[in-house]
Amino acid sequence: MKQHETAEIRKAFAFEETDDNAHLSSKLGIQRYVMMADQIKKILGDGRILDWGCGAGQMSYLLKNRGLDVTSCDIRSGNRPLLEGIGQSVQQLTDQVKLPFTDASFDAVLSSGVLEHVNDQFASLKEISRILKDGGYFFVYMLPNRYSYVEFISDLLGRGDHPVKYSLKEIRGIVEQTGFEVSRMGYQNF
Repeated sequence: MKQHETAEIRKAFAFEETDDNAHLSSKLGIQRYVMMADQIKKILGDGRILDWGCGAGQMSYLLKNRGLDVTSCDIRSGNRPLLEGIGQSVQQLTDQVKLPFTDASFDAVLSSGVLEHVNDQFASLKEISRILKDGGYFFVYMLPNRYSYVEFISDLLGRGDHPVKYSLKEIRGIVEQTGFEVSRMGYQNF
């Protein structure tokens, strides 16, 4: 199944590679997302998950393929060929913080490359906490590393698009300050 997923993702973005989705045209970039989806499935098992800031939809696609009940949402509109191909709709967000879901409505929330782009990270994290069931999971991936040489070089070249960068200590402090318990942390990429 994973080879099929990689081929589908590459096919969906091969015709319109942009800076926003360049990571989805490389096999290595896609394999990182497949690994993330496998980790989430292993930890969560089954359940309802919100793909918060779903972007191009690659994680919603992969999680749905693993049998999870996925709700996709994003502040940005646009075409999402992967999601259109599987009939997955995207809830259009109209507020930078407030989410249009009832309290305790999700078993998990996924933030993949999103948290560093929100206007108010503390208010956003409190809102995530509100919609999570007791004992729910908040999966955070793809946070820009404050000490990454890739981030440093991207900023030097004027190509950096991460307004906030984190160390492990900083992100632990932020999420714990908003009531989350950190169960696992680590660096990904370089």
